[in-house]
Amino acid sequence: MGGGPAFYRRVDDSWKRTILDPDRSDASFVSQHVYGAGGTNYVYVSDRTQQGRLRLFLSRDAGRSWKTLPQSDVFNVSSGTPLVVDSNNPCRVLTSDARFRTFDCGFTWERITSTQVSGIRFFDNGRFITQQFVPNAAPSQQIVVSVDLGGTWYPIAAIPPALGVFSPDPVNEGEFLARGEDGVYRSTGSSSNWTRSLSWASLGFSEVSVYSNGYYWENGNPNVYISGVAKTTSAGSAGNFLIHSDDGFQTVNVLRAPSVDNSSNDVALGPDGGLYVQSYPQPDAFVAKFSPSGEQFFFTYLGGEDFDAATTVSIDAEDNIIVGGRTKSSQFPFTSSTVENAQGFVAKISADGRRLVWSTRVPMAAVDLPLLVATDKGGRIYAASGGDDEKKLSASGTFLLRLSAADGHVEQLTDLRDVRDFRCMKLDAKGDLIFGHRNGISRFSTATNTASLIAQIPGIEVSSIAFDPFGAITAMGANFRTLQRNEPMALTTPNAFQRVGYNQGDFFPSVTPDAYIGKFSPEGMRISATLFGGNSPERILDGVLDPGGNLVAIGRPGGDDTPWRSVESMRTTYSGPASFVLKMDDKNEAVRYSTYLDGFFATKVFPHPEGGHWIVGWGYYGAPYGTGESDILLYRIRSSPAELPRIDSIVPAVLFTYLRPGDTASISGEGFGGDSVVELGERQVAPRNVTAGKMEILLPETMPAGVYAVTVVSGGKRSAPVRLRIY
Repeated sequence: MGGGPAFYRRVDDSWKRTILDPDRSDASFVSQHVYGAGGTNYVYVSDRTQQGRLRLFLSRDAGRSWKTLPQSDVFNVSSGTPLVVDSNNPCRVLTSDARFRTFDCGFTWERITSTQVSGIRFFDNGRFITQQFVPNAAPSQQIVVSVDLGGTWYPIAAIPPALGVFSPDPVNEGEFLARGEDGVYRSTGSSSNWTRSLSWASLGFSEVSVYSNGYYWENGNPNVYISGVAKTTSAGSAGNFLIHSDDGFQTVNVLRAPSVDNSSNDVALGPDGGLYVQSYPQPDAFVAKFSPSGEQFFFTYLGGEDFDAATTVSIDAEDNIIVGGRTKSSQFPFTSSTVENAQGFVAKISADGRRLVWSTRVPMAAVDLPLLVATDKGGRIYAASGGDDEKKLSASGTFLLRLSAADGHVEQLTDLRDVRDFRCMKLDAKGDLIFGHRNGISRFSTATNTASLIAQIPGIEVSSIAFDPFGAITAMGANFRTLQRNEPMALTTPNAFQRVGYNQGDFFPSVTPDAYIGKFSPEGMRISATLFGGNSPERILDGVLDPGGNLVAIGRPGGDDTPWRSVESMRTTYSGPASFVLKMDDKNEAVRYSTYLDGFFATKVFPHPEGGHWIVGWGYYGAPYGTGESDILLYRIRSSPAELPRIDSIVPAVLFTYLRPGDTASISGEGFGGDSVVELGERQVAPRNVTAGKMEILLPETMPAGVYAVTVVSGGKRSAPVRLRIY
């Protein structure tokens, strides 16, 4: 894809990549704005190959092909100039600074010499609309419109001083909406008579910050969104809210109340392949279970009268759910208490989600140290966190509890003074706890109750760990401080995918955090390590290993030159919440794929029982630009098509491709024709996308694990076999 933004169009429920300029790579375009109506579209980009000069592209066929529009002083170097498009005639366009206009889709631009307004806000009902300041007048703001493409403007309504940002009423033509300190106001016709149509108090918001309210008005659709900062009670803390109306605020839907925040959640995979998800639409935590196909088995809340938030979840051998988190509720359903008035909890919920087996109160750090839980094969439950400021369980304030599986009582308490700033905890095959933290990895022996540092990784914060079948530890995270000149080279191995990171040369320190992946022996000896990143911060949040030792990880992306390695990234628009999915080989030397996932904050990744992986997080379903309801989202992804060797070449007896049922494999060869048939063991599989030198096969979902001979029969000729292993 290159290092810059890619452009996609929607075709038959799928995204197709579109090329703006065949003579330039996407890497030359560092930012973009997209406008249009009725199949006519404009893309506005900054071209780094021409010293940041701004360029405009036009498509008249809904994005299938693009033309470069002539450059002029409309597109200056210092600032981007978004467009306001006439939705009735999309070849009539005004620049939003009201200085230029075009009647012919941008092939020629005319300067408006007697500009009467400083900027344009909307196009609606045949009119360009904006807000104008009137000096030495009361009121000093008025709404003005133009029907001749910005040539002349005339006022239609005054805006009282107490009202702020306005938008056209999407239902009542000629009327307008504006926000005030106590609600939303509507103008009556074209007069300056404004009446309140919505009270903030009617929504339960006791206070609203009038300085941060804003409208999101969907041009051409009867939808208005208002966002801002509000309080739900006079004593409550303020939070961002989002409300929506599609009938001019006759009725209102609160999409996101001020106290809702889905940014903290955790997921666990049960022994039956079911997926357990927890998070908190405040004020309560919730726990849910989903089948491998995404069907919801159950959903239950857990909490009291105040703020409750689950932050971690684990599953025992009997499919019971062990969940931990934070609570401020005096009426939280505790069955026991380790320390009175502590703000953490650990609870056990039955496998069907119907019964709270027990819950106990535990201290939890006031800072950002998480409460972590883990359950071993024998049913023992471990909980680790920083201590409460007032009621510390240990001298250092950082502790590990072993809890009874039967009733949650403390069986053992250990001071974790030697394991500070930990971000993740996982049980290895021996039953020891491995902690990832700032500057390294530590092991806690459950047999001797002692902790030891097994690997130092200076400057790296380890946020996730994974184990291969031989006990090797893969540590994932990012550097948390500026790395000086030689530090990145010391952290990575010679054949790493990236050794130095961005702006790390002979004389300059690293200026942005990069994602980090390191593989260590069980004793802590470094085997391989690499950085992954571009010119803005990247970090890995979670990852798992496939049967071949390849890492599948999720994280937060950075800038426009993050090394994407997918032919088509998933929903690539570079807006709102965003994540990446990365597959790295077992030696940290090559990226199998890396893709941008827009509109979504991924938090956990798990192997899917039927192939591919679960990715869980939160975002805006169906609204990648962030103007929608915040949801917990569940994705299933498959591996990128695996490249098999040429079918007529000499190959090893067994090809370790680490494919799963349902994955796609690509076969190279000579002389493939339309009558080709692929023999996969004793099965015949119809190929897809057959060309002269390549074809694809979809591995059946019901294919058992094993080694199979893959043979192509085409034109009466049979190829030599390729051996394929399916896991």
